[in-house]
Amino acid sequence: MSTNTSMHIQPYADRHFLKDFQKKYKTARESTYITIFHMLEHIHNFLKTSLIEEIHTYGQYSILKVEFSISWSQTSPHASGNRMIILRDKENNTFDVLLIYMKTHIPKKQKETVRRKQTIKNNYDFIKQQFPSL
Repeated sequence: MSTNTSMHIQPYADRHFLKDFQKKYKTARESTYITIFHMLEHIHNFLKTSLIEEIHTYGQYSILKVEFSISWSQTSPHASGNRMIILRDKENNTFDVLLIYMKTHIPKKQKETVRRKQTIKNNYDFIKQQFPSL
């Protein structure tokens, strides 16, 4: 695995999760991001688990759904309800975090997949162009 892995949290993702995250977990934000970055550095291992799922692929790009828990919490990643949607560039070994959300952010009448696709289409033109079937 290349040591040139990079992860960038897109402003939309940071802006829309940050308030709830800081209110609920205060100091755990940075250490949680570091943990997720380490998962992405070893993505080939984590794709074999249920923590990272490749949900769309198009050429060198794929969209990943990552389940994560907050650092220092006693909750499993799946039970926590915390998710990230990440654009992976396989050639450049880069990861752009598109969405960060808790399942509680999604209205009960709307399905998670529908909300995720709708949010990505409305906020990321590049993704809409690269993934026409999204």
